Amino acid sequence: TNKAADEMKSRLRQLVGEAPVWMGTFHSYCARLLRRYAPMVGLPENLTIYDADDAELALKAAVKLANVELTHITIGSLAQKISRLKNRLVTSEMLLGNAVSSDEHLIARVYPIYQQYLLRSAAVDFDDLLMHVAIMLRQSPELRAELDRGHKYILVDEYQDTNLAQYAV
Repeated sequence: TNKAADEMKSRLRQLVGEAPVWMGTFHSYCARLLRRYAPMVGLPENLTIYDADDAELALKAAVKLANVELTHITIGSLAQKISRLKNRLVTSEMLLGNAVSSDEHLIARVYPIYQQYLLRSAAVDFDDLLMHVAIMLRQSPELRAELDRGHKYILVDEYQDTNLAQYAV
């Protein structure tokens, strides 16, 4: 949590003084990186990070634009399924052509429209913070090398609880 990260940052400051330290949750760390390198994924540096309510409104708009009926799945369940895909670093493009179940076909129709909606709005949802950074690092060895040079030590609390997106970052 942000509160735990702030507590750790306070303790670290006592140990290292004013040495430059980047510290925070996976999401806050990725938000900082994404703002700095946003153009690499087609976003402006002043991007907006949608909270759950804003993301749900964007997803509802995407469902409407996809012209699909949510007869056997709720908007909340659809959001959770897309979130799980993003946390496994499955992009909307990767899902196309690989859908098997009726839910996957529905997601394959909505997910790319949702992502385009976010992109046009210069926005990301919470899961995009990790996914976009993981994609940037995968696609740009130069960026990865630059960050490797600038980050001598990395400490991850509760490492056993990381998902694929967090592990990739």
